[in-house]
Amino acid sequence: MPSLQVVDLGDQGYKKRKGIGGFMDEVQDAYKGHQERSEMDRILGEYKQNMGKYGAYSQAQLELSNNNQIAPTKRLQLLEGIDKSQKGLMDENKALNEQYTKAKAASDKAEDKTRAQESVYEMYKPHMSEEEARKLSTIDTEATARTKVAQFNKAPPKNKFDETIQGEAAKDLQRLESEIPKVKDALANLDRIEELSKNELSGLKGYAKAALNTESAAEMENLAFTAIEPIIKLFNPVGPIPVQKMKIIQQQFQMKAGDLQTSINGKINALRRIGQQGLARAEQRSALIKKYKGLVPEQELKSFDASTEQLQDALVDQEAWEINTKGKKDTDLIEDLYSKDGKKLKPIPLKEAKKLYEEGRITYVPNK
Repeated sequence: MPSLQVVDLGDQGYKKRKGIGGFMDEVQDAYKGHQERSEMDRILGEYKQNMGKYGAYSQAQLELSNNNQIAPTKRLQLLEGIDKSQKGLMDENKALNEQYTKAKAASDKAEDKTRAQESVYEMYKPHMSEEEARKLSTIDTEATARTKVAQFNKAPPKNKFDETIQGEAAKDLQRLESEIPKVKDALANLDRIEELSKNELSGLKGYAKAALNTESAAEMENLAFTAIEPIIKLFNPVGPIPVQKMKIIQQQFQMKAGDLQTSINGKINALRRIGQQGLARAEQRSALIKKYKGLVPEQELKSFDASTEQLQDALVDQEAWEINTKGKKDTDLIEDLYSKDGKKLKPIPLKEAKKLYEEGRITYVPNK
């Protein structure tokens, strides 16, 4: 029997080698050539291969403790190496678990923030433009949004206007205050029309659903029809828009299931721009009435209303022109044009129509 050899592992490769298992590699090198080598290799090899599995540590301890082919001192040293490697593995797992916990907490926090923003956006969506709703969703909390929405939904107070505002002006002001929420609802409906057209009713699929008058097709066409009137009427605060004029405007901006997506998008964007301008003019007129306590100078009020009507005609006409001529060639025929006195014209080539339009001789929205 060879004499018992005590191996000093303190300053050997354990300090040089990094990672779990380094200690055993050094022990194996130190014992190379001894009779215990094969048995030690087997036990340590199995442990190193399975050290990440449940029970590997206990199995290696048990085999070393009961193995009489390896000298006791060497078994103790090997057990020490296994203990150190096991501790390293546990420390590593602990660090990984801490990293996972932190990453999971950050991910959950981000998901909660995203969910809260979407919740705020959905609450604001019916009451304002999509851009404004998105912007506020990154600023306001859900509690703040609920408070604001409660104010939006609150019905205009009846007969609560400044008592100093004169009778007819007070009625006009009250009508304006009731019309503005309708236009905001109409603008919100444009978002739903856009969603339906993109996801369910574009192209051939849209034609088929329109022909079958499916629920989604009926919803889109109903929303499209009812969205136009309040937007246009808001420009006409002093009386109803003539029936024929409203019919012409509705014809220009009406959307149907199966229409080209580019056409639907153009009409939606046009109505949004017209609606925002209408809201601005309505709020300006309301401020004008309040400024003078209802006694707005007649000429100033007439001038304001005339400029509002001119703005509407020009805006609607320009949007209709863009929609009907976009992507057309000079030789393509342009339909639904009118003379300024309200006479409907036969289709004419784009090149000719453009010249007449720029000269102000034809329009999509006649004055009469």
